[in-house]
Amino acid sequence: MIIARPEYKNIQQPSNVIAKLEGSVVLLVNPYFPFNILIPPFTQTNHVKTMHYTTRTHGLLRCLTAIAGISSIPTTWAAKSEDSIGLLYANDRDGPWYVPRAEFDAFLDNHPNATGNYPIPGPNISAPAAPSSLGNQSSVDGWSWSIVVSADMPLVNASYKPDDDGEGPFYYTGGKMTFNAPESLVGPGGNLTVDDGWQVCIFTWQINDFPYSDKLRSDDGTCTSVLSDECIADMKSEALSATVKGQCSCPIMSKIPSCERLGDVAKVFNNNCVGEFRTARSLRLWEGGKLETGAYGDAEAHHLGNNTGYDNIGSLAFPALVSFWNANTTNRILDDSLTSLSCVRAADAVEGSTAPGDAESGGIQLRTGLAGTGIVLALCMLML
Repeated sequence: MIIARPEYKNIQQPSNVIAKLEGSVVLLVNPYFPFNILIPPFTQTNHVKTMHYTTRTHGLLRCLTAIAGISSIPTTWAAKSEDSIGLLYANDRDGPWYVPRAEFDAFLDNHPNATGNYPIPGPNISAPAAPSSLGNQSSVDGWSWSIVVSADMPLVNASYKPDDDGEGPFYYTGGKMTFNAPESLVGPGGNLTVDDGWQVCIFTWQINDFPYSDKLRSDDGTCTSVLSDECIADMKSEALSATVKGQCSCPIMSKIPSCERLGDVAKVFNNNCVGEFRTARSLRLWEGGKLETGAYGDAEAHHLGNNTGYDNIGSLAFPALVSFWNANTTNRILDDSLTSLSCVRAADAVEGSTAPGDAESGGIQLRTGLAGTGIVLALCMLML
């Protein structure tokens, strides 16, 4: 959970973390750590990132990450339960393991092993919303979530590496998740065309170091492997209400009866949730109509041919909820037809590879193995 980036203005903190505005910075005071944290001045006020926390330690760690530009912490700082996941996150400068971000992105683009694309309902944000009484005339095809995973990303030019064990170069599994607007809404300059009234809330749940439901590893993108239809409908209703209010406060499972009674099977939705409020001004800044919501890597490095990390990290489904609303809508009847919950997973293997988690992948050399080896050798030669 990233506590703040420079463009986010308002922060909702847990009860044990006190946020105080002092001049042009926000001072976070946490009684469990012997230091305070300063967040730089905010450069935009057009959207709000609202967070809900379930732990203290992770909030501070991710805050340090966001402030110092250190999104990849190569050690586990908190005790993990048996079903928790270990991930390293990327930022604008560095990929996981402090690999240069440009190299991380280039390798994912050129050597994917598995991908996933999940269409969702969304509006024609280039025009004002049609009244609900006339039907959902604002809907347009092309909104989607996408994810890409690569099994063997080389640990070359990384600022942090495991100790040499004499077994050869190290690799790690990495991936990236993106929220995509329709290409038809992208203007000649590469930015989205957006009517001033549109706003959107984007909710995501943290996976790293939190309990995870293995049923999600075979989910079809609807999250119904762990949630009931009634719970999903109630979560969407809560999300829409928050979007209309411009608050983007996350749905709280314990306060939704249809979700609470699901118990431990839906535990991933009790993890830390981040709600991002985006106005029309913010939407216009999405380069190519795309918003990256997470880039990550396995916290455990491996040698070529070991697909344990690929099966473990690559098969993760990441929950994401999106809700659109137009503030200029004259008919204020709430309609959740433009609100969707997805569990985004790299379920589709590219040619020559197997999907992560498939029984075959444990004994097959994945397609990018030789290519990855070549890249490692080439980069090593450049470093000599």
